Amino acid sequence: MKAFVTDGDQRPALAIVRSLGRRGVSVLVGEEHPVSLASSSKYCVRHVTYPSPERHPEAFRQFLLEFVAREKVDVIVPVTDVTTHWISLNRDALGRHSAIAAPPFEAFDVVTDKWSLLQRATRCGIPIPRTHFVDGIAGLKALVDRVEYPAVVKPVRSRIPTDRGWLRASAHYADSEIDLWRLYQETDYLASYPSLIQERIVGPGLGVFVLFDHGRPLATFAHRRLREKPPSGGVSVLRESVPLDPRLRDYAVRMLAPLGWHGFAMMEYKQDRRTGNVFLMEVNGRPWGSLQLAIDAGVDFPYLSYQIALGH
Repeated sequence: MKAFVTDGDQRPALAIVRSLGRRGVSVLVGEEHPVSLASSSKYCVRHVTYPSPERHPEAFRQFLLEFVAREKVDVIVPVTDVTTHWISLNRDALGRHSAIAAPPFEAFDVVTDKWSLLQRATRCGIPIPRTHFVDGIAGLKALVDRVEYPAVVKPVRSRIPTDRGWLRASAHYADSEIDLWRLYQETDYLASYPSLIQERIVGPGLGVFVLFDHGRPLATFAHRRLREKPPSGGVSVLRESVPLDPRLRDYAVRMLAPLGWHGFAMMEYKQDRRTGNVFLMEVNGRPWGSLQLAIDAGVDFPYLSYQIALGH
């Protein structure tokens, strides 16, 4: 059997290659550069350089269609938001040649749009931080008087599709109205695209990781973040496995099962240090950076995802 893993420079790509390779799967690794992290693994049988999914999306799409047909790839495993977007969106065309280890596009799009996600979470009874939707800098004027500080400012999408490719965006912090205005005046994607302003929840980060088979939960895992980069909030650089709170598992089922979720996902929470209350921050509908921890703890998400993609 043969799998194609995209985004070879990403940490979860390396974890996926190791997981599948140890199970006897022939793993091809793709990246827009000639060498990548995951292609350096002994379990990578070949590296493939493809057009940039972010800068040249149409060329990347055409490459995928031709590549999986020519190479007779059994399963495609996208890793980032951008490649998952394109592969899920082209599921019908790609599915003629290969199984896809990714959720349906409509479900993926719901969780990738943070405003849509938070609205859905509210309907499902899942706690979220106080949140304001802002439609560009013009929309800020209508609600700036209602913002409480410190505040977190984030784009509705972490990767924003534009006519010139994909724009990378990130979260910011504001301690005052002056800070807030400066952020929107100096950050093009906040000024021009929808964003969210949220109350800042201070406390440890909790991750809940799940695998679904067409809306049916199959596997779960949880970790607690011990250190982040930057310390104010970002990617986890040190974390530990923890028992899964049944309440958080129930939240995952409420959120993802009705969407017919297929594949794995990460639900990211913050626990308020003062009250102990837990709030949903976001959902990643693709492999996450700390994936290797779950595998080392005995929950082999990549291989399980590979299996359900094949219908096993």
